[in-house]
Amino acid sequence: MRGFDNHSINSQLLYALSLEEMTGAAGAQIYDRAKPHHTSFLRGATIAWASLPSGLPYLDLTPTPDFIDCPIAATADLDFIAGDFSGAIWVNLDTTGMLISRGDTDADGWFFEVVISRTLLLRTNQLGIGNHQDTDTDPFRPMVFGNWWLASFSRSGQNATIFINGVDVTLYPSGIHVDPDTSARELHIGVWDDETTGPLDGRIAGGPCCPRIWGRALASWEHRQIFNMERHWFL
Repeated sequence: MRGFDNHSINSQLLYALSLEEMTGAAGAQIYDRAKPHHTSFLRGATIAWASLPSGLPYLDLTPTPDFIDCPIAATADLDFIAGDFSGAIWVNLDTTGMLISRGDTDADGWFFEVVISRTLLLRTNQLGIGNHQDTDTDPFRPMVFGNWWLASFSRSGQNATIFINGVDVTLYPSGIHVDPDTSARELHIGVWDDETTGPLDGRIAGGPCCPRIWGRALASWEHRQIFNMERHWFL
């Protein structure tokens, strides 16, 4: 049997929250399956654990806000100021909100969110007014609230692509993402950097379908592979 670290899709995997504890209130530490083993914590007031009929664990976040944070000291390898990176997260949304954040607009870093049109946005930031680059998804192909979706992205050089259920739905042309400025911030899942703005109202899946960040650009076929390998958990 191939081990977790030997699966090709997990090459250069830096962050992977399995959420398999299925227990823990605000302040509890949760486990990172990726080899760096980042320390992350649950934050909020109404932490709710549950599982799908398939047995897949998930964390129900409500906009109080409830969220996950990884302290600054543990996020240096997620800075990505001059390299490729990717992210993926299975979500079931009640409304819009932040998915993954490690930066602030017109300041530094990067983030990945669901915006008002129910589309996805990847942003890289540099210090100064208006110094950011966005890649959005096609507004005619939005995520329907109340369903499970795989939201993922790749950033390769200055090119960025965004995928919904393994399908490239990038709206804006590639070649716009200059390197983000270095960021000494916590990584957040489910809320903006200020820990109050843009709380995620919905559920995020764990187990083999956990939130992930890679230190490389996944190819288009890898996004499709992830979706096809994991979709059966949500049927």
